[in-house]
Amino acid sequence: MCMTLMVASLAMSAVSAASAISESNKAARRASEQAQSAYQAAEANTKAKYAETNRKIAEEQIDSMNEQSDKIREANYALGTFRAAETALSDSSLGTIGFEQLYGESVDYIRLERNQQRQFWALESEKAAAEINYINETTAARNQADNAIREANARASQAFLGAIGSGLQIGTGYYNQQQTIAAIKSS
Repeated sequence: MCMTLMVASLAMSAVSAASAISESNKAARRASEQAQSAYQAAEANTKAKYAETNRKIAEEQIDSMNEQSDKIREANYALGTFRAAETALSDSSLGTIGFEQLYGESVDYIRLERNQQRQFWALESEKAAAEINYINETTAARNQADNAIREANARASQAFLGAIGSGLQIGTGYYNQQQTIAAIKSS
């Protein structure tokens, strides 16, 4: 009966270790799947941010072109007015007015262009921020998955070593018991 008890104890220890190892492997798979999900979510989020930023850039460029077009229409209107008034003004006064008008418009064009460039680079920095955020999110997901997998592997190793330790303890106990029985019989 003692041998049966030892075999049963060894079997229970092996089943317990196998169960712990199986659960650890499942935890490692779940961690890997969660990391993949996090990667996919971060990628989708980054693509959405890029698309929105590109939409804003296109919208800003259209607004800038409309603003420039309005300035050109104003300039053409002013030029038409100058031509109509050409007969009533002297050459020098017409030249002064024309210079002032053209100078003011060129300053406006430069300002419009500068503002459009500033807006463009601000929106481009949003795209760079989205990329950095993607890297941070995927790195965090990878680190979290790595930690969970390492913990699961440690639990599996602990279960395996525990089973070996239980087997050795049961074997040692059985050996000591047999030695005690043999000593009693020989005395």
